[in-house]
Amino acid sequence: MDIEGQGAAALLVSLGRASETFFHLDHPYVRHQAFSYLVPDGGAAAGTIFTLPDGREVHFSVSFVLKDGAFRIEGMAVVEDEALLSMPVQLVPDLHEAIAVLERYVDEVTEPVRRLVDELLEELA
Repeated sequence: MDIEGQGAAALLVSLGRASETFFHLDHPYVRHQAFSYLVPDGGAAAGTIFTLPDGREVHFSVSFVLKDGAFRIEGMAVVEDEALLSMPVQLVPDLHEAIAVLERYVDEVTEPVRRLVDELLEELA
């Protein structure tokens, strides 16, 4: 396998870990659905959607896309159009650095899930 193939394989492994992390997110009182998909222009996204009792959806996700020779990495938590957590968009030309940023964003987006969902549930009470 050449260096580009090794890089692609490393990126797929990282995306697989992200998908697994989001798959295992849960909350005892809120329905949830994990997702992952490929973006047509050379990228991917992974996350979980929590559906609150009032029907609002809370999206926790990370994404990356390769554009103009750099990886654009994002991480966020959003309810309706309101950002609960927004990681700064990172433009990274190096694949291995991009993987490190993606994995860090997965950790930073998933860490506060329970607290953020609890806060939204308290607002409904």
